[in-house]
Amino acid sequence: MLWPFGRGKRHPKISPLQLFRPSPEVKASFHSDGIAFLDLGTGAVLNANLLAARIWQAAVDGKSLNGIVEELSRDLASPEDVVRPDVERFLRQLLEKRLLICDGKHSEALR
Repeated sequence: MLWPFGRGKRHPKISPLQLFRPSPEVKASFHSDGIAFLDLGTGAVLNANLLAARIWQAAVDGKSLNGIVEELSRDLASPEDVVRPDVERFLRQLLEKRLLICDGKHSEALR
């Protein structure tokens, strides 16, 4: 899978139950090929594929890392241990680019 962003500084490991919210400095727009992000602070536009759009939507809908992995694993008929590294890498990239923010809350259940 190709990820849309280059390597930046490493964000700390993401807790499996961590919840997220979009940065107030980002606007996201879904399109037929995936999603486009506009960073209002820098003016940068970043594009990502359809799977990345699903990860973004699940994160902003209140799913934890575990919840996103579980959902994608089920929908893609792929083992969770195969899906998890890619989901975690993309979430980390969103955090590094400050498009997504850890909201300080954790899921009480495996969403």
